[in-house]
Amino acid sequence: MNFIETTISDASGALYAETAGLRVRVPAERVSRLAPYKGQAVTLGIRPEDLQEATGGDSQDLVFEALVEVVEPLGSEILLDTRVGNQTLVARVDPTVRTKHHQKIRLAFIPDRIHFFDNKTDEAVA
Repeated sequence: MNFIETTISDASGALYAETAGLRVRVPAERVSRLAPYKGQAVTLGIRPEDLQEATGGDSQDLVFEALVEVVEPLGSEILLDTRVGNQTLVARVDPTVRTKHHQKIRLAFIPDRIHFFDNKTDEAVA
């Protein structure tokens, strides 16, 4: 699982998990559980298979740009080691994705697969 240190912020009535190079909107069904964490650090967790190459149909609140550092074709899938800000994220993408080392790629979170953890207790928040 990818673990990303983020801070919960609010803007225009929505909550966001933010860190350098990444700003993702907290899914609506998790807002009530994360509201008490406004202004605080939480860890966002996402599995590599729950990051996908972004398409025009993805919500821009779930899309981010990453720099590809390693491309590992495995036949039925490709593992991408990417850099976002100062964090490394691994994405497991479809074998038809065409990218190379040092290229930028737009990735999207699958919103119902995002996890949030309390930094003090390590317990799942949402």
